[in-house]
Amino acid sequence: MLMYFHSLYYLNRAMRSQWLSPSEIGGIQRKKLKALVKHAYERVDYYRQRFDEAGVKPEEINELHDLERIPITTKKQLQAMPIEKITARGIRLDKCLKVKTSGSTGIPLDILIGPKDLRFRGAVMMRAFFANGTG
Repeated sequence: MLMYFHSLYYLNRAMRSQWLSPSEIGGIQRKKLKALVKHAYERVDYYRQRFDEAGVKPEEINELHDLERIPITTKKQLQAMPIEKITARGIRLDKCLKVKTSGSTGIPLDILIGPKDLRFRGAVMMRAFFANGTG
């Protein structure tokens, strides 16, 4: 039952966010960018290594253009890594759903999606259905 409340919460957020001003959206993006970079550095061994090699600290990434300081990771590099090295510590892999990208570059990539991510993804899809009159 709690799962449905989480899904409704995400749907409500997705529905309201479409009416935010560009500056409000930019503020949210910057806040989420900082949180994501900090999380990657603190919890994912591979990204900590990449940041350290580039001499970049998470607190130095504040705007989209700051991402240029982080070395690019290719799909091949990710595919060659053991899953434990590219997964955040504390993530239960047995609770994740494995999906594949479309493979538009010729090589599909396996991606793990957690329960929270699935609910959020579903909410964003529902918002699109409602916006198009098909929900």
